[in-house]
Parts: sequence; structure tokens; C-alpha cells
Amino acid sequence: MHSRLGLVILIFVPVCCSPIACSLQPTIPLPADLEPQRILATGLLTPISHWLLDIGHLVPGDKATITIRSRNSPAVFVLDSSGNIMDGAQTLETLIFVADAQDDYFLLLEAPGQPSQWGSISLTVRAGQPMPERFPQVFVLNFDGADSVELSDGQVFTQLSPMDLTAFGSTDDERAFLAEIEPAIRGLICDRLNAVFVSYGMTVFESADEAGPGVFSTVYFTGDLGPPSDDLFDTTEARPATGPDGFAEPLWILYGAAGADLGNHVPDDDAIVFVGSFIGQRLLEMSINDMVNIFAHSAAHEMGHLLGLYHVFRRSDIMWGRPNVAFSRDIDFGRAQVVFGNNLVEFLFQDPDRYLRRISGL
Repeated sequence: MHSRLGLVILIFVPVCCSPIACSLQPTIPLPADLEPQRILATGLLTPISHWLLDIGHLVPGDKATITIRSRNSPAVFVLDSSGNIMDGAQTLETLIFVADAQDDYFLLLEAPGQPSQWGSISLTVRAGQPMPERFPQVFVLNFDGADSVELSDGQVFTQLSPMDLTAFGSTDDERAFLAEIEPAIRGLICDRLNAVFVSYGMTVFESADEAGPGVFSTVYFTGDLGPPSDDLFDTTEARPATGPDGFAEPLWILYGAAGADLGNHVPDDDAIVFVGSFIGQRLLEMSINDMVNIFAHSAAHEMGHLLGLYHVFRRSDIMWGRPNVAFSRDIDFGRAQVVFGNNLVEFLFQDPDRYLRRISGL
């Protein structure tokens, strides 16, 4: 994903080549079935000649230190033999990976140009090292706006306005009703997000005061519109459809923005949900449950990107990467996270459950 900003309803996607079937039993080749370039564990830099590299067989506690020297800033994915993503980074010089299960592990590199142009790599493996301590991931919700928010990919948003549900009302009575229920909606959004992330040892607070001292990521809800762009995979401008009665159809579309954090190496990165882009979508025709879920699931989608999850091509998943009215339902993270890129092949089936538990230390 290379510092790409994603802003459609569920956002932040690497450039997509073609959809693949989301199956529990992938029929496409797995890393162990291919012939990757073998890296000698000597600590010496060797030229990269292939996009798939063999780290070797590791047992729990083994620590692999991978160092890359490249002008192309490759994205690096650590895979197990089943194609599950265990760790990685978008750009790096050194990545330290500690195995949590006995398996054959691989590196997948993605960068512009051919592998022979990607520079050199070295690998050092040390046995029996303990897993690094993982601190609990904490998220804080901010509904009150911000002077400036900088995402991990360098994008900066200034003067974010507070979330204001009264903007969805067309009469004084509607606006008064929305103002009355907004505090409850905020609390229910927080409760819904905690229900999604609690099994992974992650906590969501409604404010920084509740979170107390410590490191946390922030999800900003703003009444602003997402910025327009010609790049479909960066941001999509709101285009409400008009029905035969002349009124805008309720597309239930939200924007979000988040930087990619494969491996969750940055515990205090930020995301934005542009609630203002939802204006005109007949909010008052939704149930309270739908209203809470549509906002909470948009936030959960962006939080998934902050944790390192990618888009999927399955409608019943939080990481579904397209606008979809089913997004208001009680959906969850499912198997078959799919990664695409210029040189990535289609065997990356990320297991969100194992991945999220790994990065949280469970």
C-alpha cells in the first residue's frame, strides 16, 4: 500500500489487479509450493533477484533480522507457509521478526521495477529469543474536531470540524432530535467498537480523559467532507444517486482515511472518518442501531488499516473495500484478507484472527 490514502466507505487499498475468491481453502499457489530465492543467514548483503525470498524454518522464539538496502522503498511482507501475513512494513531498512509458531517463513517484496533493481538484502537468525513485549493497543475516539491531524503516510488535514448530527436534519424538530440523541450515539459507537475489538485485547475509549496517560491511536469523526481526487483508490468524491422521485437515494457511504501500519509497529497513529460526506443520505430513515453501526463500522474499517489489515472482496466483512448497504449489519473481521500490488501474486490470505492476536501479544 505504499503510503496510499484510502477514502471510500471503507478505505485504504493497494492498487487492485483482479478479485479473487475468498475461500478458507485457497486453490492458488502458496509460498511453500513456489521456488523462492534463498537468503543465506550470514548477515551479509546479497543482491535481490526474486520477489519471494525464503527466510527458512523457524521455531517459536527464533528471531530473524532482515535488512534491506534499496532506493525503491519496497513493501515487505513476512508470510508463513500458508500465505498468512505475520508482519511487515511499507518501507524500512531493518525488520525484526520473531516467530510465534514452528513453520517455514518467507518474505514477499513489492516495489516499482524488477527485483534486480530492488537492491540488496541480508538475514540474521538467532535461536531462542523471547517474543518482544507487546503493549495493549488503545484507541480513543474524538468527536470534537482538531486543528491538525497528520496521518502516518504524511497526509495532513487541518481544521477538522466536530461531528454534528444536527447537520443531517432538514427541520428544526429533526435537528433538535439529533442534538438530543448525539451524546447517546457517541457512547453506542464506542460500545460497538469495543465489541468488535475486545477479543483481541484492544480497548476503545470515548475520550482521551477516559483513556488516561499512555500511548493510544485516535480516530477522529469530523463533519467535513473527504477531499476529492482523481485516484479511485485514494479518495472518491461523494456522488449521491438520485431516485425517480427526485430525492437522493440513501447510499450509506462514508469516507475514511488512515495510514497503513502492517505489523502495528506504530501504536499512536491516527485515522479520520468523514461523517459529513454522509449528509443527504436520509439519516432519519435509519434505525438507531443502523446509525450506530454505519459509523462504528466505518471507524472499525479504518482502525483495521491502522492495525495492518487490508481490503477484502467479501461483503460481510468489515474490511470490504466498496460502498455497501450491508455495512450497517453486525459484521466482523473474517478470513481471507487479500493483498494486491504491482508485483504481488494472489496467494496472500491473511488470517485476521491469528494476525490480530499476534500483534496484541495474545
